[in-house]
Amino acid sequence: MSGPEGFTAGLTAYGAAPRSVDGHIVYDVDVVDGRFAGEVVESAVAIDELSRWPLVPPHWIYLPNGVGFAATNTQPCPMPGWLGHSRQIVGWGNDPDPTAGWVAHVRGVIGEAV
Repeated sequence: MSGPEGFTAGLTAYGAAPRSVDGHIVYDVDVVDGRFAGEVVESAVAIDELSRWPLVPPHWIYLPNGVGFAATNTQPCPMPGWLGHSRQIVGWGNDPDPTAGWVAHVRGVIGEAV
């Protein structure tokens, strides 16, 4: 399955409780490193960035404003209290399970939060 439906199905299989909110898929991430280690942090992806999933991963990771970084490129988010962070994924497509690769990527990004 591909596109937003495939992305959502993969996150559901991982227990990330994905839900559609204001044109985004919001889901839970169990953080394993950094400031939020041991916590569950919500993350989101714009649904329009998922048209080519899993061939092309989303570029922007949306996080609640309380998750900040020492350095990041940002863009506004239509969801109040959220901000988009620009993050590239090096080597995308090498993981046989794209959902596992995506969740690991987001955990790594949140692990860099200050």
